[in-house]
Amino acid sequence: MYFLWSFGRISPPQRKIKEKKGKERNRGTRKRFIIHSLKNYMERPFDVLDSSLNKSVLVSLKGGIEFRGIMVAYDVHMNVVLQNAEQIVNGEVKRKVGTILVRGDNVIFLSPAEI
Repeated sequence: MYFLWSFGRISPPQRKIKEKKGKERNRGTRKRFIIHSLKNYMERPFDVLDSSLNKSVLVSLKGGIEFRGIMVAYDVHMNVVLQNAEQIVNGEVKRKVGTILVRGDNVIFLSPAEI
Protein backbone atom coordinates (compact mmCIF):
# COMPACT_ATOMS: atom_id res chain seq x y z
CA MET A 1 0.00 0.00 0.00
CA TYR A 2 2.85 2.38 0.62
CA PHE A 3 3.66 2.16 -3.09
CA LEU A 4 0.22 3.57 -3.99
CA TRP A 5 0.53 6.37 -1.48
CA SER A 6 3.86 7.54 -2.84
CA PHE A 7 2.36 8.14 -6.30
CA GLY A 8 -0.22 10.72 -5.28
CA ARG A 9 -2.57 8.56 -3.26
CA ILE A 10 -3.62 10.02 0.05
CA SER A 11 -2.95 8.02 3.19
CA PRO A 12 -6.04 7.08 5.22
CA PRO A 13 -5.30 9.52 8.09
CA GLN A 14 -4.84 12.45 5.67
CA ARG A 15 -8.05 11.50 3.82
CA LYS A 16 -10.01 11.79 7.08
CA ILE A 17 -8.50 15.17 7.82
CA LYS A 18 -9.37 16.50 4.37
CA GLU A 19 -12.92 15.16 4.62
CA LYS A 20 -13.37 16.85 7.99
CA LYS A 21 -12.04 20.14 6.69
CA GLY A 22 -14.36 19.93 3.69
CA LYS A 23 -17.37 19.31 5.90
CA GLU A 24 -16.44 22.21 8.17
CA ARG A 25 -16.03 24.50 5.18
CA ASN A 26 -19.42 23.50 3.85
CA ARG A 27 -21.06 24.15 7.21
CA GLY A 28 -19.36 27.53 7.49
CA THR A 29 -20.38 28.47 3.98
CA ARG A 30 -23.94 27.41 4.70
CA LYS A 31 -24.00 29.51 7.89
CA ARG A 32 -22.57 32.52 6.08
CA PHE A 33 -25.17 32.12 3.32
CA ILE A 34 -28.01 31.95 5.84
CA ILE A 35 -26.75 35.00 7.73
CA HIS A 36 -26.22 36.91 4.47
CA SER A 37 -29.72 36.05 3.24
CA LEU A 38 -31.24 37.12 6.59
CA LYS A 39 -29.45 40.46 6.39
CA ASN A 40 -31.18 41.09 3.07
CA TYR A 41 -34.61 40.65 4.66
CA MET A 42 -34.07 42.38 8.01
CA GLU A 43 -34.38 46.11 8.42
CA ARG A 44 -32.29 48.01 10.87
CA PRO A 45 -34.00 50.42 13.31
CA PHE A 46 -32.75 53.52 11.51
CA ASP A 47 -34.05 52.14 8.21
CA VAL A 48 -37.52 51.89 9.75
CA LEU A 49 -37.27 55.42 11.13
CA ASP A 50 -36.07 56.73 7.75
CA SER A 51 -39.02 55.12 6.00
CA SER A 52 -41.39 56.76 8.53
CA LEU A 53 -40.16 60.32 7.91
CA ASN A 54 -42.91 62.71 6.76
CA LYS A 55 -45.53 60.05 7.49
CA SER A 56 -48.06 59.69 10.26
CA VAL A 57 -46.73 57.74 13.27
CA LEU A 58 -48.03 56.70 16.67
CA VAL A 59 -45.62 57.26 19.55
CA SER A 60 -46.28 55.60 22.90
CA LEU A 61 -44.59 57.09 25.95
CA LYS A 62 -43.98 56.01 29.52
CA GLY A 63 -47.01 56.67 31.69
CA GLY A 64 -49.47 55.48 29.03
CA ILE A 65 -49.41 58.69 26.98
CA GLU A 66 -49.70 58.36 23.19
CA PHE A 67 -49.21 60.92 20.45
CA ARG A 68 -50.02 60.67 16.77
CA GLY A 69 -48.55 63.06 14.23
CA ILE A 70 -46.31 63.47 11.21
CA MET A 71 -42.70 62.63 12.07
CA VAL A 72 -40.46 65.30 10.55
CA ALA A 73 -37.19 64.62 12.38
CA TYR A 74 -35.40 62.22 14.74
CA ASP A 75 -31.89 61.65 16.06
CA VAL A 76 -29.74 58.82 17.42
CA HIS A 77 -31.32 59.19 20.88
CA MET A 78 -34.75 58.67 19.28
CA ASN A 79 -35.82 62.21 20.08
CA VAL A 80 -38.71 62.73 17.69
CA VAL A 81 -40.31 65.89 16.27
CA LEU A 82 -44.00 65.54 15.38
CA GLN A 83 -46.08 68.07 13.47
CA ASN A 84 -49.86 68.28 13.76
CA ALA A 85 -49.56 66.09 16.86
CA GLU A 86 -52.60 64.86 18.73
CA GLN A 87 -52.75 63.27 22.17
CA ILE A 88 -54.58 59.94 21.99
CA VAL A 89 -56.55 58.53 24.94
CA ASN A 90 -58.41 55.21 24.57
CA GLY A 91 -58.05 55.40 20.80
CA GLU A 92 -59.71 58.85 20.55
CA VAL A 93 -58.18 62.29 20.10
CA LYS A 94 -58.10 64.11 23.44
CA ARG A 95 -56.42 67.33 22.29
CA LYS A 96 -54.36 68.75 19.45
CA VAL A 97 -50.93 70.04 20.43
CA GLY A 98 -49.39 71.10 17.10
CA THR A 99 -45.61 70.69 16.80
CA ILE A 100 -44.02 68.71 19.61
CA LEU A 101 -40.58 67.38 20.52
CA VAL A 102 -40.71 64.00 22.23
CA ARG A 103 -37.65 63.08 24.27
CA GLY A 104 -36.34 59.67 23.20
CA ASP A 105 -35.80 58.58 26.80
CA ASN A 106 -39.59 58.42 27.27
CA VAL A 107 -40.43 56.55 24.06
CA ILE A 108 -41.68 52.98 24.45
CA PHE A 109 -42.48 52.39 20.79
CA LEU A 110 -42.98 54.22 17.53
CA SER A 111 -45.30 52.77 14.91
CA PRO A 112 -46.83 53.79 11.57
CA ALA A 113 -50.32 55.14 12.24
CA GLU A 114 -53.51 55.17 10.24
CA ILE A 115 -55.11 58.58 9.85
